Amino acid sequence: MMLIDQFERILILAPHPDDEVLAAGGLIITAMAAASPHLIRIVVATDGDASYATAWLNGHSPFSHRSFQRMAAERREESQTAVAALGLPPEQVHFWGFPDRGLEPMWQDCWNRNTPYRSRTTGRSASVANGNGRPVPYCGSALLSMLGRELADFRPNVLVMPHPRDAHSDHRALANFAFLAVNIQRTQSDTAIPDMLAYMVWGGSFFRGSARPERDAVSWEHLTLTPDVLAQKARALKCYRSQARPLGFFLRHRARRSAEVFARLQPSAASHE
Repeated sequence: MMLIDQFERILILAPHPDDEVLAAGGLIITAMAAASPHLIRIVVATDGDASYATAWLNGHSPFSHRSFQRMAAERREESQTAVAALGLPPEQVHFWGFPDRGLEPMWQDCWNRNTPYRSRTTGRSASVANGNGRPVPYCGSALLSMLGRELADFRPNVLVMPHPRDAHSDHRALANFAFLAVNIQRTQSDTAIPDMLAYMVWGGSFFRGSARPERDAVSWEHLTLTPDVLAQKARALKCYRSQARPLGFFLRHRARRSAEVFARLQPSAASHE
């Protein structure tokens, strides 16, 4: 069992709205019992705007850029409601608005701000959901820069992130960006690097992806959830109303799991493959 009372500042990276609660809702609740909520921060990298099933089952049809943009706004609001149900203040959640299903292309091919990735669903090639009012292009250098600033500003002791071998491409790519940002921090400053805890959401194909052998877990950590914590996490998961039809069984399954599992990783050099 992880020693939550040893955690001081926790930064949680979520590829999509709902990953923050699916993977770490219990950790968030448990950590807030031992520390101030202001020592916990969540970054949601995309708005989950590339699910055709979610769009169709929630009335966002006929499919158009505008309908997917409306769905993205709804999913962001659901995430805000769910995190509030965990007890975390809204200012502790940052939405960056990068493209759903676009993080891997950004990692592999679209690093230049002059040639950003263009979302097939929303039609956008830049985000204004990052909180500073200025468009941020959909490119790897922009996402890496924002991660670097988040690490420098928040100074987390613990980084909760997707596992680099998750079956979902956005999860693998965000893990790659996180590894690279941490390694840049390690070489450029005297700040202690955070402990890295990785979660698996889509684990059906564990050995898929571009993860390297040296990124294997040093150990696996289990956080057992008390009945009260599990019930609160379940209530938060119900806030993701747009996912009730396409992923209802999966959400209910996660709401009943009595433990959250994380791989404790070592930082290693990331590269473009």
